[in-house]
Amino acid sequence: MPEFACRLSETTTPLRHAWEHTIGSGHAPVALRADWQAQLRRCRAELGVRYVRFHGLLSD
Repeated sequence: MPEFACRLSETTTPLRHAWEHTIGSGHAPVALRADWQAQLRRCRAELGVRYVRFHGLLSD
């Protein structure tokens, strides 16, 4: 079993909360649809969405 050590005396760095501006989508090819793109534009304008997470990004 690997050993885990937590040194509380070390300096820390803030955790970047990328998930606060991320939405999940279905499979990547869905993003080619005009209606999906319109919904994403609205999410960006109203919610400040900056990132999209896809499933099957490299699927054929």
